[in-house]
Amino acid sequence: MYRNFPDRLLVDVQAFVFRCGDPLHIPMPLNIGEGLMSGASFDVSWKDGDEMRPVALIFTQERHKSPGLFWDYFLELPAKDIPLSEGMVIDMAMHYGVVRAHLSAGFQ
Repeated sequence: MYRNFPDRLLVDVQAFVFRCGDPLHIPMPLNIGEGLMSGASFDVSWKDGDEMRPVALIFTQERHKSPGLFWDYFLELPAKDIPLSEGMVIDMAMHYGVVRAHLSAGFQ
């Protein structure tokens, strides 16, 4: 029976760009998200109840096929001896920190 995560964990954060309020008959340019989505930064923490422990990422990699509306961000982080019951919080900053996303996952 597994109780802990493997020594290293790879997280794939997937993002898709869309514009709100556009008329459907006007096509959206495929490079619309280049300035917004490129060069995102991440802060990751393990969460146990109210306790948050920041994680130093081993590496990050951004994949984007240009032109296109989909981005993948791969985050590798140490997970040795982390119980499967702990949660994860990912704070993502894009466009020089102007746009932010807060992601969380709980494992049971």
